[in-house]
Amino acid sequence: MNRSKMIDYIEYECDSQQEPFVQVFYKHDLYEELMVIAKNKDTHNEYIQLNVSGKMIDIQISDEYIKPIVRFQIDENEAVISSMHNSFLEFFGNSVEFRWKACGYNNCIPHLQNLKGCIKFSSHGANKETLENFFSSAPAFKWIDVSADGKTEPSDPESKFYQAESIQTLQLRNNSPDILSHFQGKQVVFKFGHCNFLDVISFVNRWKSGEAYHKLEYLMIEVFWDVFPQNEY
Repeated sequence: MNRSKMIDYIEYECDSQQEPFVQVFYKHDLYEELMVIAKNKDTHNEYIQLNVSGKMIDIQISDEYIKPIVRFQIDENEAVISSMHNSFLEFFGNSVEFRWKACGYNNCIPHLQNLKGCIKFSSHGANKETLENFFSSAPAFKWIDVSADGKTEPSDPESKFYQAESIQTLQLRNNSPDILSHFQGKQVVFKFGHCNFLDVISFVNRWKSGEAYHKLEYLMIEVFWDVFPQNEY
């Protein structure tokens, strides 16, 4: 019980194969790996079967990972992940936040209770339709870290992209102004190479006046190559 009170959040860090590492993050910047959820493999190691939230699940102890491995057949990954998540909810209730750290935007983030998405990606060469589909099908986001190359944000002002609690964006040129126009979260960090200062000033003025960005608590703007003309506006 004392350990559970120290938990900040539990994170599914997912790789490109949709095989998440389950990690526990504590409130003092400490974390530990809890388990791995991975596909079944032909192996000489025997599985232990456990009833987890009404589903029989294979658990394996092996030298491949330090922590236990929850195994699933290819067509059962969603059911297995859902059962494991439900068991966490049964144990912790709603006192712990859960996060799914996506590896890129080509795989879906599951809709699970008390789960928020997290993603770090580059929009270089990104297909805008793929991005639109990813964010429209995802749950709410805790944070998004994007290196933007070209105007590739979702076109819908109500997209979950703009509703993320925290967004950090790195743009060599301020060619993605929609983030400045539509952001609805609490924290935003803009890092620009070159910047359209009129867009930035409009953002700050709308925030200070109370016209927009009512949830915004923290703003940081960093410009690498240009000098902000403080006395011209």
